[in-house]
Amino acid sequence: MSEIRVTRRGGFAGQDVSGRLDTRRTPGGAELEAIVKRHGKRPRLPRAASSDAPTYTIQAGGERIEVSETELTGELATLVHRVLGNRGL
Repeated sequence: MSEIRVTRRGGFAGQDVSGRLDTRRTPGGAELEAIVKRHGKRPRLPRAASSDAPTYTIQAGGERIEVSETELTGELATLVHRVLGNRGL
């Protein structure tokens, strides 16, 4: 794994926002990869998303994590913020 991609879809404005992060060139990149691995292995129950609430797709090293805005907490929120910056939250 050397790249983490995050896409935010939907939300009130309906605009998609995407970003990429090269973990080899980013301080703390190994920890961000570990977050993806931990959460990629956990089963998630689908939650009904509000029509105004965005959803997030996180992809790295064959892992794909999809979460609603209400599920975006803790270290997943940290990861998204690192990849998208202020554009994604």
